[in-house]
Amino acid sequence: MRSIRRNGHLLFLTICLSLVYTVTLAPDITWANRGDDGGDLIVAAATKGIPHPSGYPTYILLAQLIQSLPIGTLAFRTNLLSTLCAVLSALVVADIVRCFYGGNIRIGKTAGTIAGLSLGLAPLFWSQAVITEVYTLNALFVALILHILLNGIAHKLTHTWVDRLSGLLFGVALGTQATVAFLLPPLLLSGISKKEKEQGSMGAKSSRAALFPSSLAAFFSSKRSVRKFIWILLGLQVYLIIPIRARSGSPVIWGDPVDWKGFWWLVSGQYYHWRVFSLPLSHLWTRIQDWVGMLVDQFSIFGMLLVLWALLFYWKHTHFRKLHWITVWIILTYVIFAVGYNTHDAYVLLIPVIVILSIWMGLGSAALLEALVRWQNKATWILPAGVILLVFPVLINAWRFFLLVDASQDIRATTFGQAVMQTAPQNAIIYTLDDADSFTLWYYHFALGGRPDIAVLQKRLLPEVWYRERMREIYPELIIPEESGQTWYLTVMAANPKLQNCEITLDKPEVVACRSKGN
Repeated sequence: MRSIRRNGHLLFLTICLSLVYTVTLAPDITWANRGDDGGDLIVAAATKGIPHPSGYPTYILLAQLIQSLPIGTLAFRTNLLSTLCAVLSALVVADIVRCFYGGNIRIGKTAGTIAGLSLGLAPLFWSQAVITEVYTLNALFVALILHILLNGIAHKLTHTWVDRLSGLLFGVALGTQATVAFLLPPLLLSGISKKEKEQGSMGAKSSRAALFPSSLAAFFSSKRSVRKFIWILLGLQVYLIIPIRARSGSPVIWGDPVDWKGFWWLVSGQYYHWRVFSLPLSHLWTRIQDWVGMLVDQFSIFGMLLVLWALLFYWKHTHFRKLHWITVWIILTYVIFAVGYNTHDAYVLLIPVIVILSIWMGLGSAALLEALVRWQNKATWILPAGVILLVFPVLINAWRFFLLVDASQDIRATTFGQAVMQTAPQNAIIYTLDDADSFTLWYYHFALGGRPDIAVLQKRLLPEVWYRERMREIYPELIIPEESGQTWYLTVMAANPKLQNCEITLDKPEVVACRSKGN
């Protein structure tokens, strides 16, 4: 009973977000909320394979674990992983605010709850919490790392377990998404003592020295930083499952990570390197304008004003100074990388920015509630009114975007996959083009075992040597030539004239256009 009273705000937050996510959770494989990659992740986890770069070993291990639950469809169970990570992320953010605020306990808990709700109901974060994707797990690791960093700053923790845990978490987090690497400088440099900073940066005593190159000398002389680095390497051992899975025989193994060259190709994301900072300059200003509006939409205008006020209000507080610099670092690194990343859905890379801003929203709420407490003796209603004032915009904003993020009614992927499985000719080769159609058919064909008589080939992957080798192993009856003098899928068609070679479109899956001998 005492534990419930102490953590009642976290229980309340868990119930609220769980209900919202349950109502909007996708019941099966889905294309909602840019969830095209979901099929690839689901199949890789279910067949002990390796999904698209960077391989996501941490995510795949957790997805495989949750897929063993005896509820719903395979895709539904994997969707639940995103929901679970989203709820936990909100709880960690709530506890960050409570701990780092350090004032009145009741105000800290209330402000933490508001911060957790703000994160959990932010449209972009919410949209990823109800589909299969890696982003809420990544947000959870970001929140956990921030919790350890900020706890160490607030309470001046120097215990070795803090360094070990933060390093281990960071290493394991890299197995979820490589952009976690942006947190490496604050993670390593935040543990440097004042004495070490003064010795390593020629007397620079500013708190910002812990995050800038002037402290690099201090970093190399810091036992805490070295200890963190060692534990980071231990966390990175999660990547060892990649060469193990590369020999599993799964139909979904990207690349050929059985040696160092193939391993590095996968984990470094070389397949997508051409997208990094390749956004045409003519699109840059439009993207920036759109994303500024998108960030405002996450918390509403009132919420963003509260965040900005909190940043200014706490600027003079030494206790919060390092949090300011960590915030600046996270915003700059993630925004610069995401803005230059040339994909239509690069904005999802900004979710760590939403995490740090939700912390500031909680701290701003705490400062406002603290001011209202002084007036409570004159008007007992003023503090509850303040809480309502802070929560109401969050709820209104959630209502505005409910239909946009709701994945519970999206049946496009299931309709497409089932239609193709039903209408495809016997012993046909089905050629797919995009992520949406390819990964959906992988789900039905490889993970669920549908239509074992057909073969599913991805046009865009056929030029890759590793993909053709994998398809020869999976479909030994197909003739896949070693060389091509034309477009690869046309080469495969010509090499298999006795089979039905079929193409499909996303909008009309029931219409399967096929070519065979004599056509």
